[in-house]
Amino acid sequence: MGKASRRKASNRSLDLLGRAMNVIQKATGTKEFRVRNNELPQEEKISNALATLLQAAVQEGSPLDEYRAALDFIVLAWNISLM
Repeated sequence: MGKASRRKASNRSLDLLGRAMNVIQKATGTKEFRVRNNELPQEEKISNALATLLQAAVQEGSPLDEYRAALDFIVLAWNISLM
């Protein structure tokens, strides 16, 4: 991908983000957005919680397919709980 193509893709992403922010502003009536800091402690990250659940579900030394299947199930359960 050339420099011009990357610039176009970046502009499209920014445009989509701007439109999404406008929709949120209209729906909530607020112009403030809070973005969480990416420097969260490891204990507060979702990936840490998922890894802990995966360690409890799958024995060490299991085949990769078993890890993947268990992780898919854990992520599915996590997403369902958020709905």
